[in-house]
Amino acid sequence: MSQAFILGAPRSGTTLLATLLDNHRGVYVSENARALGLVQAESELLKSIGPKGDVRRSPVERVVQALGRRNERYSRLFKHADVSSSDFRALIAAAAANQALAKGKQLWCDKEPNLIDHIPEISCLLPDSKLIHVIRDGRAVAASQRDRQYRDLYAAAHDWRRQLVVARFQGAYIGPERYREVRYERLLEDPETTLQGLCAFLEIEWDPEMLQLDRHADASDSQSYVGRKLDAGKSGGWRKKLSTKEQVRLEGLVGDMLIDLGYGLNHVDRRGPFRAHTPLQHLYRKQLAITRGLFRSERTVMKRRKLVKERQPLSKRVRRFVGRTTSLWVADSVLEAFRTHRRVP
Repeated sequence: MSQAFILGAPRSGTTLLATLLDNHRGVYVSENARALGLVQAESELLKSIGPKGDVRRSPVERVVQALGRRNERYSRLFKHADVSSSDFRALIAAAAANQALAKGKQLWCDKEPNLIDHIPEISCLLPDSKLIHVIRDGRAVAASQRDRQYRDLYAAAHDWRRQLVVARFQGAYIGPERYREVRYERLLEDPETTLQGLCAFLEIEWDPEMLQLDRHADASDSQSYVGRKLDAGKSGGWRKKLSTKEQVRLEGLVGDMLIDLGYGLNHVDRRGPFRAHTPLQHLYRKQLAITRGLFRSERTVMKRRKLVKERQPLSKRVRRFVGRTTSLWVADSVLEAFRTHRRVP
């Protein structure tokens, strides 16, 4: 039983690809199994020395129970697993296999965008797993994150560039047998060819039912996160969302990566210069978005692949503002920003 992970920058098309794969008769797409938590749990397990607490339980069993208390998704994942195992990696592989087999599927798949910064860890945690990296035009990603996730436009573009550099470097290291890139625009323009290639990569048979988005009950709803059909026109929608001034600034910020990916530039010379944000500029842009959220009484969130508007009480907005501001400006976050800036050319 093999495993696959769909990763990518937020708003890059990972949910769409997960929906299409979920249509395959042999693929089980988990309800966001939070693999990042498993990576962190293994790190905590390796750091622990000697038994702690109940000596009758193995360290692995204690970690599994702690995960279950943290989120019920972990409880479902390990429901039929032998938690007395001393091999945490084998336990996760067996739990994923049991979850897929219970549904009559041959491939276990999870969508976890946040794994884009943890490719080496997940590739070691599940050595037989395959990673699918969804890539979308950075201008479209930034515009969508601003509209749907209320992020700062330029901070989102900066993060998109950084994540792509890191993920592509790490993907080249683990090799084409386990890492594959899927372009969002190509998926919309020629879904059948793109999905056939993906099936070959995952070593599963092509299933024409993958193209039937309307199989999902939520797809008939006007508030569905994923529409009823693949619309190639969506790939260029960012041009209407962004002003000319915003496009110029974005291309000056991430134009080198756009050129490298073959997207091209509309307003900036291909020869540059391209100037990424300094660490302090990036932190400042993030703080601006956090501050704006303090005055936003309503948010649009995704629940079960549907867009839902939620009222945000002032007390909740204040708690979020304090928590995110503290997290942003603590010493570790600032140091990490400087390290990242040095790593990314």
